[in-house]
Amino acid sequence: MKKSYLLFVLLALASCEKDIHIDYHEIEPMLVVEGGITDGGCDVRLSSTMEMAYPDGASPVKGARVVITSLDDGHSSPLVYRKYGHYQSSFKGEPGKTYRLDIWNGDQHFTAQSTMPHPPVISSFHFQWQEMVGMRIVMADLRFLDTPDEENYYYMNVYRNDESYRWTVIRDILNPGGEIQQVLGCMSEKSAEENKPEDHDNILYDGDKITVELASIDRVTYDYLYALQLSGRSSSNPVSNISGGCLGCFWAAGVARYECVYQTSEVKP
Repeated sequence: MKKSYLLFVLLALASCEKDIHIDYHEIEPMLVVEGGITDGGCDVRLSSTMEMAYPDGASPVKGARVVITSLDDGHSSPLVYRKYGHYQSSFKGEPGKTYRLDIWNGDQHFTAQSTMPHPPVISSFHFQWQEMVGMRIVMADLRFLDTPDEENYYYMNVYRNDESYRWTVIRDILNPGGEIQQVLGCMSEKSAEENKPEDHDNILYDGDKITVELASIDRVTYDYLYALQLSGRSSSNPVSNISGGCLGCFWAAGVARYECVYQTSEVKP
């Protein structure tokens, strides 16, 4: 069993639509592409870095043509614009198949492709107390089964009341078929007791709805998301897997989900 720790990783939202807030470094105006296809459908968000008046430093892009195609059987699905820059379709992905994204925005054409891994299997999830650097910390503890006979990369996102709360990426190529443990730091006991307004985004309250999404992703997507984790300490933007000259990443991901309700009394000692 492998264990890794990532304390206090914050994922801010552009809206209640569960968007990743990416602090891109200053560049010339460019298209930003975020999203892809899962077994639940397609969701691709398009935005531009040029409109800094928006809270997340990017403005939604409307009027683009967005299509996802299965390279295995040739089936294509156009994505329909909804809101906040999201283009969506009910077209569902299948493990082992490769999908291509095509975007036409004005006279520009962008394209990318990704192969969907098999979804992981979640064994268990719970919260537990842990003593660290003289403080008691609530930790989120996820355990899941590694997919055998594949190079495995995962994206874990914990939502609180349908808003992103903590996330990380996981690489496991040395434990084929075994159980993986991933632990995320959530909040300190002191911050929960003091309950200061500036800490409300970090504090878990009794009755909060917790949703865990664990996605199997390819190596390119892992490298992109890992670079996002390091972006606060780097002067460069994550490398995109989309050709045509834009930022962002397109992925095909197999997703497993787990839901529970947070109760302080149920946090394991």
